[in-house]
This record gives sequence, structure tokens and C-alpha cells, in this order.
Amino acid sequence: MLDLMCYSPQPLGEKRYECARIAVRKDPHIREFYERVKHRRGEKKAIIAVARKLVSYAYWMLKRNITYEEPHPWLLP
Repeated sequence: MLDLMCYSPQPLGEKRYECARIAVRKDPHIREFYERVKHRRGEKKAIIAVARKLVSYAYWMLKRNITYEEPHPWLLP
């Protein structure tokens, strides 16, 4: 897979950052991932990790032609 985090124009990078911030606030699954990474690596790297995860989700959703379904709270570990 093309490394979309390194070879993109700056404005696209800013949008990924904003989307990651919103996803952390709205999606409990993403928030849990963010908190895990934040505890180990710090806040800035955690947001970049979330942005990268969102790009990965988008890639696989487009490739498989599926929609994103938020995990139900009772299915989360």
C-alpha cells in the first residue's frame, strides 16, 4: 500500500489531522485506540496514529465496497 501519510500535499495532511481529532471525540473504538497509543507514545503521535488508521479504514472500505459500521459497545473487549 502506498504510504499516504508521507507523500501527500500538506492541505490533505491537515484534513486528516482534523478528521482524527473529531473521530477521537465521536467514536468510542477510535478513542480507546487513541488512549492506548497516547499512554505509550504521547498525544501528538497518538493523533497521527489515529489519522493513519482512518486512512487505512477508508482504503479497505473502498477496496471491498463496504460501509463503516461502528462497533457496538457490547462487542468491544
